[in-house]
Parts: sequence; C-alpha cells; structure tokens
Amino acid sequence: MMEQRLGRYTLDDEIGRGGMAVVYRATDPVLERKVALKVLHPHLASREDARARFSREARAVARLQHPHIVEVFDYAPPESDRAYIVTEYIDGPTLRGFVERHPVRFPEVAALILVPVCEALGRAHEAGIVHRDVKPENIMIRPDGTPVLMDFGIAQMVDMDTLTATGTMLGSPAHMAPEVIDGARVDHRSDLFSVGTVLYWLVCGALPFTAPNPAALFRRILEGRYDPVLQRRPHAGRRVARLIEQLMALDPAERPQSASEVADGLRALLDEVGIHDVDAELEAFFGDPEVYQDGLARRLLTAYVTGARRALDAKLTGRALDFIDRALALDDQDEAARALLARVERGRRRGAVVRGAAAARCWCSPGWAWALWPDDPPPRRAARTRRRW
Repeated sequence: MMEQRLGRYTLDDEIGRGGMAVVYRATDPVLERKVALKVLHPHLASREDARARFSREARAVARLQHPHIVEVFDYAPPESDRAYIVTEYIDGPTLRGFVERHPVRFPEVAALILVPVCEALGRAHEAGIVHRDVKPENIMIRPDGTPVLMDFGIAQMVDMDTLTATGTMLGSPAHMAPEVIDGARVDHRSDLFSVGTVLYWLVCGALPFTAPNPAALFRRILEGRYDPVLQRRPHAGRRVARLIEQLMALDPAERPQSASEVADGLRALLDEVGIHDVDAELEAFFGDPEVYQDGLARRLLTAYVTGARRALDAKLTGRALDFIDRALALDDQDEAARALLARVERGRRRGAVVRGAAAARCWCSPGWAWALWPDDPPPRRAARTRRRW
C-alpha cells in the first residue's frame, strides 16, 4: 500500500468523519509523534469562505492555550490544495462512548465532568469564540482522565458573521439552542444551553429532547418540552435540577450569563458534599468508574446526612428533606437518615402547616420536599408553550 502524505505528515488511518471534515491519525516525522489531522471535505475546501473559516479556526483555537481545549499544532499553508489542521492526538474515548459503557450513577459525577468543560468554554468565550457544537461526542477523555473540548470546526468568530457554510447545518440538532434553530442572534449563551442538554443527559441517562424526525425535534426544543429532571431522576437533588432548568431556558437572558458562572455553580454542588479536588476525582473516576462510584456512594451517604443535619439546625426544612431523600435513596435503612426524618416528623406534628392528606400525596411524588417545606422554589416544569423572545 502506497504511503499517503499530506504536507510533512504521514496518514496512518481514518478515525472519524463529519459533515465538514475527515479526521486521520497521522505521524509527524519531524517531531516523531502521533497527531490528529482534520482534512476539510473537497467540496468545502474549494470554497474560499469555508477555507477562510477553517484557517481562522486553527489560528483562534491555537491562541486559546487551555488544558481542556484540544491543542492545535499546525494548519495548511495558503498554497496547499487541501485544507487541514493538525492537533494533538488523544488516545481515548469520547464522553458519549465512555458513558455508554460506564453509566453515570450520581449527579455529582456529572458535575465533575462538566466543570473543566465549562472552564474551557469560558476561555473560548472570552476570546470571542462560540463553539456551537457542544455535545458528548465533542468531549474526549485523555488517558489521565482529563476531559478535552474538541472540534471547533464549526465555531464562529462572533464578529465574523459572514463565515458560514451555506447548506451546512451548524451544530447537532438534539443539543441546539432555540435561537440557533430560529436563525436568531447566537452568542456564548447558546453554548450554555447545549451544556444544559449534556448535563441533563449525564444526570438522567437520556437526552432531554427526542423525536422521530428533525422537524418534530426542533418543535420540542422551541417549545421547551422535556421531562423535568426530578421526574426522570427523582433523587437527583433540587439544586442540579434547577441549574439544568436555568441552562435550558428558552430565553437566553434567563440562562446563566457566563460559562464561568456555570462552572462555579457546579463546584458549589460538589463543595456541599465534600468534593473539592476536581482533577484528582476525575482521574479516579475515569481510571476505574465502577470502583470509584461504589466508593462515592458511601461518601455521599455521609455527606447527605451531614448536610441534612446542618440544614435542620438552620431551620431549612425543605433543604434537609432533599438531603434525607437522597440519603435514603442510597440506603433506605440508614439509621442516621431515618433519625433525621423522624426529627422532621416531630417538628411537623408540633407546628404542622400541611394537612396530612396533602402530605401523604406529596410524599410519593418527586419533589415532595418542596410541597412540605418550600424553603426554596422547586425547579419549574418545562414550558409547554413557546415564550416570546
């Protein structure tokens, strides 16, 4: 078989193919290392606007220099008859591939995974780059357990509205923000909507928006029709449910306003259960996900009980019940959690504000803690009608 070369690079084998490009594992003979080489499809490479966007991608991403963004090494010179970029080669799975083999059992693990992704997005947004295709397939895992945000191939420089590929769908339908579908103005908050769909997928084990065809899927997204988190995953916890709801708000103004804000929110979720070293936890999880999650279950049980006790001492009964509910979901015979529940019941009998019949009905449904003691507003159900922009 004749050796295939592109520039100075030797093409080893094809490892991926998308709507814009083919990706090869290749060898850099000068630096003696494996690289990933993304080659623009010929029908796009022949167009000046597509080549301009492709080369801008390479220069823009190369300048980002972030540990959770794929590193760009090189790109095709202007005189080349093929348009390509050369990036680090990651010898690891995509997030989708990994999670399909090793399902995420706890919302805290979902938060761990997306903290570095949000930090990477924050860096890109600061540089004026909107990714436009945040999805599990575009997050890869390095061998050391580091998530890396990939494929800025359809990223758009915010001030370069003319660099679009006519006839090319920019983004993955199931993760598209409503304004992308509508053809309205797209900015960094569109990426945050996509982060919300990925977080939902990790927490609930299913995508929020599904339909038998793209038209029906787009209608669901535009109308905000998805099953609430606590309906799919009753013991996920109200804080992560509320964060997901905010991220997937139809109106961009109602979403968090920066990726850094989302990363901070995820870190706060982790801090409240005693998880502080994100990098070390990720390395342990991706190294052996089953063993890690078995051990995490024991840690979380202790953290939930502690959180419930502190909430009760602060007279935040609804928050305490949320922790108790999650603790009993892990071990319905845990004595400490049951004792705290009994403490709540005694307080309810002394100063009951909810009739017994209503309490009994709420007890059996997701989100019962809010019905009994609404310290904080519960996550709203997904909108059933489209909002005005």
